[in-house]
Amino acid sequence: MITSGTLRKHFERVFYIALFIGAGVMVIGGSYAGGLGTTQNPYQVATADQLNNIRNDLDAHFVQTADIDLAAYSAGEGWEPIGEWPDGFTGSFEGNDNIITGLFIDRPQSDFEVGLFGYIQEPEEEEPAELTGIVLENVDVTGRNGVGALVGSNDGGELINCRATGDVSGEMLVGLLVGSNNGSITGSSAEGTASGDDYVGGLSGTNEGPIIDSYADAVVQGNNEMTGGLVGWSIGPITGSYALGSVSGDLHVGGLTGANSDKIEESYSLAAVSGGDNAGGLSGVNAQAAEIIYSFAAGAVSGQNDTGGLVGYNDDGTIADSYYDEDESGQSDVGKGIPLSTSQMKQQTSFTGWNFQDIWDMSDPATAFEGYPVLQWQEVPTEIRDWFVY
Repeated sequence: MITSGTLRKHFERVFYIALFIGAGVMVIGGSYAGGLGTTQNPYQVATADQLNNIRNDLDAHFVQTADIDLAAYSAGEGWEPIGEWPDGFTGSFEGNDNIITGLFIDRPQSDFEVGLFGYIQEPEEEEPAELTGIVLENVDVTGRNGVGALVGSNDGGELINCRATGDVSGEMLVGLLVGSNNGSITGSSAEGTASGDDYVGGLSGTNEGPIIDSYADAVVQGNNEMTGGLVGWSIGPITGSYALGSVSGDLHVGGLTGANSDKIEESYSLAAVSGGDNAGGLSGVNAQAAEIIYSFAAGAVSGQNDTGGLVGYNDDGTIADSYYDEDESGQSDVGKGIPLSTSQMKQQTSFTGWNFQDIWDMSDPATAFEGYPVLQWQEVPTEIRDWFVY
């Protein structure tokens, strides 16, 4: 005999199965706002608690559907980074330019990488982790080794159109966006301060590349070696990128990179540089077999031994079709870049062989770029902090 109670239970069961399978909007346990964690139907993340739950599904796919405030996770050591070596995040997260605020991390003695994501990676024979359109505002992040607002260590992952503002500090491998990058960074930016001892950069502490169409506008301070406005030490290619702000350190200090061991192409720095040995407007060191082409620097440069307007010390690397502002830098070295006056630096005809059809433009002197060349992917507003385009 079928009772009313039996019918009620049957219809309840059918109803919940339909919600879970048919609509794909109900998740067992309420961990997320919806979705199934697949690429076609990612888990929906709308709250701080749901963002925190990602650590339980490191190989799943996610989409952020609302702005998120992490203030509730600011007690004690603050936010616990998602993923740690060797069990890193391998899925994907699409931020959709929604904002994440209130990221606070205070873990100066941590043995693991520190950031919103501690460690992301590329699994064998699988697609790499991918972080896209993530916006972090006013972060306050302190760690030890491998410290970044977004990722402590990127081991083969892809970062696309991500940006962070705020303050990041640590000892080694410190960057405003990423502590160490062994993946790719494209169309991304960082603004604020980055400080540490070794391998400190405005965007990433170290880079094994590539970095494409990205920038940092930061106050970068390193106490020892390898400090750069964009990257502390780059052993991967940097293309179409730039740095603003100021950079200070002791050994190997540069406006874009503290040391370049790969290739810098169609990039520039307007950052002021202050260092000890090997201080350069674009790179403190250009290593043997490294290349710098179609690039320039136009910031003040001061140092002790091996100081240059473009490169501090060139270890038999290639430097071609690259320039520096001898007036602004206060340097007059030759053989490591071509010195030009400020007036010449603001004339397109000075940059022989450069591609002003597809890559470069001359900026308006009334803008923050003061008439120097800029990359075409940039906008050129009155206030540089009011924009981001990718």
